[in-house]
Amino acid sequence: MEAELKQQEALMRSLREFVDALRDIKKTEDVGNINRDVVGAVRALCGSSQAKNGIQWHDEVWQRGLVPIFQRLCLCMTRLDQLEAQERKEVGPQTARQAEKPKAPAGLLSLRDYSVLQAAVELLFCWGAHPRVAAGVLMPIEKRRPTRTLEISKDVLMWGYREFTRVVVDAENKREETVCELLAITQAVLQLLSLPQFQPILLPKYVVELLALLVYGEMAMDTETPTPEQTEFIRLREMVLRVLPLRMSMSSLRAALGQSTPVISELAVGQRFKARCGYLLSRLLMEDGGIVATIELLLG
Repeated sequence: MEAELKQQEALMRSLREFVDALRDIKKTEDVGNINRDVVGAVRALCGSSQAKNGIQWHDEVWQRGLVPIFQRLCLCMTRLDQLEAQERKEVGPQTARQAEKPKAPAGLLSLRDYSVLQAAVELLFCWGAHPRVAAGVLMPIEKRRPTRTLEISKDVLMWGYREFTRVVVDAENKREETVCELLAITQAVLQLLSLPQFQPILLPKYVVELLALLVYGEMAMDTETPTPEQTEFIRLREMVLRVLPLRMSMSSLRAALGQSTPVISELAVGQRFKARCGYLLSRLLMEDGGIVATIELLLG
C-alpha cells in the first residue's frame, strides 16, 4: 500500500504544481505572454525540458499530461481501495473502541487536493473537450461559472480553444479524428469522477457537461452503422443514466439542451444532438417514476 500512496502523492504533486503555475498567470491583454506562461506550465507537466519544433502544446497537454495522469490516478486509487478492503477482511470485525475512532480511508485527499483536481478537470474540459465539440452545443467557456476555488483566469481557460481553432481551421473535415480524441478525453474524466471518493462531490458538478459530451459523441457523425467510437459513447451514456438518480438524469439532459445556443439549430449535428436529447428525455419519462420526476422538475 505504501507504493500506491507514494504514487498518488507524486501524481497529485504534479497536478498541484501545474495548477499553481496557471493560477499565477495574471490577467493581461498580451496574449503572447499568456501563451508563453501556459506553454511553460504544460512543458513542466509533460516533462518536456526543451522546446520541440512543430509540437502542438494544446494537444500535448491532454495526450501526454492530463489524460495519462488521470488514468494512473484512477488505477492507483482503485488499487488502494482494493488493498484496504482486503486488509479489513483479514483483520475481521472492528472492536467497539475502533468503531468509536474510525480510521480515515487510505489515500483520502485534502481539501486543497480536491480543489486542484477540480481545476485540472475544468482545464481538461475547456482545453480538450470544448474545442472538439461543434459550436453552440456547449456553453461558451467565457460564460461558464466554475467554483470560487478555481482561481484561474478566463484568458487561461480560453487558451486551449484559441490554440485549437488557430491550428484546425476546418474542424468539419477532421470530425472523425476529433471524435476519437473526444472519446479519450471523456473516458478519462468519467473514469476519474466515477471513483467512490469523487462521485458524490465532483460528478454532480460535471454531469451536465458529461451527458452533453456523450450524446454529442454519438451524434457527431451521421452514419448508418455506428462506428466503434459511437458505440462506446452510447455504452458510457447508458452507464451514466443507470448510475444517476432518475430526476438528476432528466434535469441534466434538460440542462444540456438549455445550455446550447441558437446557432446549434443551424447545424445538422446540432439538430441531431437536440433530437437525441429529446428522445432520451421521452424514454426516461416512460420509466417508473419518470412522470413524478418530470412534475417535480417543472414545479421545482
